[in-house]
Amino acid sequence: MFGWASHCVEHGAPWRIKGFLDDRRDVLKDYAYPVGVIGSAATYEPQADDVFALAMGDSAAKKKYSAPIIEKGGAFVNVIHPTACVSLNVTMGRGVIMAPFTCVSCDVTLGDFVTLNISSSVGHDAKLGDFCQISCHCDITGNVALEEGVFVGSHASILPGVRVGAWAFVGAGALVLR
Repeated sequence: MFGWASHCVEHGAPWRIKGFLDDRRDVLKDYAYPVGVIGSAATYEPQADDVFALAMGDSAAKKKYSAPIIEKGGAFVNVIHPTACVSLNVTMGRGVIMAPFTCVSCDVTLGDFVTLNISSSVGHDAKLGDFCQISCHCDITGNVALEEGVFVGSHASILPGVRVGAWAFVGAGALVLR
């Protein structure tokens, strides 16, 4: 996520990456990032110019960790990688993440904190509810409805017109027919 946000900055996004919020202060000790952990989501006090991006793959965790920032008035931005393709009439909530090489067709609605991971696509007239997590190489076809918190594992395909209920887990490689 840090790399994707950095690519956005390189292409004109008006942010400066200040650091990470994580309950584990030493989570980055084995990595070479130019910024570190600056606090936890529960205790961090948003500053006037702060904006946030949520880099979590667990739908329920996204909901849990975004809540304290929102309650304190924090603003979440959408991180749309420069290689993502977004068609006409796409409506996005806050905190949407589109990884490299994602594609969103026309007339799509993406709720708050939806993540589309590398090389995934969303077909026309699809509706993805808040906190949906789409893993790498997934195909969400036309007129699909994913309710709140749906997790779709890598290489899964959801066929046209299917509705997937709230907080459902679609396994990797699954073909969802109904």
